[in-house]
Amino acid sequence: MGLSIGWMEVPADVEQAVQAFHRVMAQVDDEQQRLRRLGVDVDDPASPDPRVIAVGQRYDAAWEALEQANRSEFAMGAVRMSACLAVMLQAGMVVNVSRPVAPTRAAHPDEAAYNEALDAYLRDRCGAAVIPAHKFCSSEGWLVSPQELRAALRHAPEVGRHPTTGELLDWWVEWVEFLRGGSSHGGIHVS
Repeated sequence: MGLSIGWMEVPADVEQAVQAFHRVMAQVDDEQQRLRRLGVDVDDPASPDPRVIAVGQRYDAAWEALEQANRSEFAMGAVRMSACLAVMLQAGMVVNVSRPVAPTRAAHPDEAAYNEALDAYLRDRCGAAVIPAHKFCSSEGWLVSPQELRAALRHAPEVGRHPTTGELLDWWVEWVEFLRGGSSHGGIHVS
């Protein structure tokens, strides 16, 4: 299982990059359909047809541009998140606390009341001075506030090393920069 983590407020330049990517994708799809009508096998990645190669390169360039511009998202698989949590726990960026009890529809039959209770549940700091560790342990849609992020970042090591294995986490600096960005963009969501 992996987690998708993103800033609550996406900057305009990132939104523009996403829109540009979608425009290029539509053009790539149109070109692939046109080539199919001409009898070209566009689904064979080893196709020597220069038109297929050009379409593939256009897609790759658009994806690379989006990846470079999109600093508002961070994806982590279970193994990477486990290592991340180990470093964050050791550094004091996160703390293990008792997880709050999720609201139920039975207790909140009114939709607005349920949504309000759910929002409070997903934001609950459980009395922690930093980020409750459980917010990085499931894809429930946890919300980490800018205040939680700033408190955690005060403890962030410059270099991430797994406390048990000593392994250097080559993505650690990027992770800390992502968290720093989230602290000035409304916090982050974890799902």
